Amino acid sequence: MIIDIMHQALDAHKFSKVHENDTTGFYVRENGTAIRFAVLHRLDNLIKPGDLNAIINQSAPVAFTADPAFKKTVT
Repeated sequence: MIIDIMHQALDAHKFSKVHENDTTGFYVRENGTAIRFAVLHRLDNLIKPGDLNAIINQSAPVAFTADPAFKKTVT
């Protein structure tokens, strides 16, 4: 349910979905030269931030991983 609410908020703020798998949705919003990324990830249990970061990086689409701005946000 919370994922649906967050997806609606991203839509309302003009983010578009780039990629989705069973647990993760990747969204992007471009405005001129500015780019913003959002990732919605479904967790069954809390995990360490570093482990979550690794999971997100492994499943991120090339459109995200190839962008230097995305690399800055996940370090």
